[in-house]
Amino acid sequence: MRGPWEFEEPRCRGIDTEMYYPVEQSSSFPEKKLIVSICGSCIHQAECADWGIRHERFGIWGGLTEFQRKDIRKEKNIVLPFGEFCA
Repeated sequence: MRGPWEFEEPRCRGIDTEMYYPVEQSSSFPEKKLIVSICGSCIHQAECADWGIRHERFGIWGGLTEFQRKDIRKEKNIVLPFGEFCA
């Protein structure tokens, strides 16, 4: 599985990475909605979401929040190694 930094022409290229780690957990948080919509129009959305599910505890990956990914991991019995995160 390749990492998101290897994607060709991702929609998120050039966007401040801090926007992918919203402080607010509310679904009405404007930056969160913007990022999810950017992810939704990216050809790498599914691959990025899968990466996030398998490697990332925090932030938005492939349009999925950390809470959504946590639920998916629980459903699929995926356990992240302690302290693992993307470079």
